[in-house]
Amino acid sequence: MSMAPSSRIGPGRRYLAVVFRVEASPAIGRGHVARCLGLAKALARKGLKPHFVLSAQDLGVRRWIRDNHWPIHELSSSSAWISPRTLINYASRWHASVIVIDSYKADSAYFKTLQENSDALIVQFDDFGKGPFYSSVIIRSKPKGIKADLQGAGPLVLEGPSYIPLPPALLQNHPHKRSFQGPPYHLLITLGCSHVEGQLSLLLRSLQRLPETIQLHVAGPALVLKNIRSIRSSNILFHSDPVMAPLYRQAHLAICAGGMTSLELAYSGVPMCCWMIAENQRGNIRELLHSGCAELVTEKDLRYAETFSARIYNLIADPQKLSCMSESGRKLVDGKSGDRVASKIISKTREFRHRDQ
Repeated sequence: MSMAPSSRIGPGRRYLAVVFRVEASPAIGRGHVARCLGLAKALARKGLKPHFVLSAQDLGVRRWIRDNHWPIHELSSSSAWISPRTLINYASRWHASVIVIDSYKADSAYFKTLQENSDALIVQFDDFGKGPFYSSVIIRSKPKGIKADLQGAGPLVLEGPSYIPLPPALLQNHPHKRSFQGPPYHLLITLGCSHVEGQLSLLLRSLQRLPETIQLHVAGPALVLKNIRSIRSSNILFHSDPVMAPLYRQAHLAICAGGMTSLELAYSGVPMCCWMIAENQRGNIRELLHSGCAELVTEKDLRYAETFSARIYNLIADPQKLSCMSESGRKLVDGKSGDRVASKIISKTREFRHRDQ
């Protein structure tokens, strides 16, 4: 597919902006937007103005972006797509030197078209490790080799939790010194924004044997929680669409999935039990387990409610072990990932400019 010269980003332009094409929906949650916000904030500190092209259902993500006074181009519906030609035209109009894609709808052909027809640096968030890859920078959590087709040049691969940017709102709350003494104990349960009603119901029923000295805080979207509020107990509190930072601060332990929330918990020093409810979480969970800040939970574990409840009780009542897990999480996710990635991207854009001159 050929592009008219006027639609290209080329030498002689002033490189002032970065364009983010990102998805958010009840099916995939808002973790994609959260990590893009973290990268946008870091790039803005280096002089690039973020622009967002977004097709999102109402998950609060528009407010997150507008709170930073960054422009949004909203597509007509959550299912709307944007062609490579149109995205390149947006980037040209905004004098963007970088295009960041965080969407499962963009396949290899999409990235190949962008790479061949734009002089902007193409940055890709990748959760699955399925090539071929045509991006210049790949940010990913899943440690697995990548083969790319870049006319003989390999991509810059930024791999692991230390390269996954955290949302700016979380970084405003510096991790505090934690105490794991109790009772009472606070167990945070959060499985993300995807369709997780079934998993939440199974989890809560498996934990009904816990003593009342353990307070269960169940956090999630209102649409998810409304379907499980029939599970009633004096030690269960539901938090609909909450600000998560206060819940992180009080938690002794969390049971979570392996998406962005797990990295936020690690940064906040919250020990966790991780349940992989989607394949794209495998990389995060592997790293969290390896670091020692998390234990693994499987659906099979939940079938044995008495054994599972005893396991959670023994863990949450062990302050020494929780303290060690907390320290491991903070070492793994230090809150500097956004700046780390932004510096790599800026360095790579300079290489591109020199190549084109």
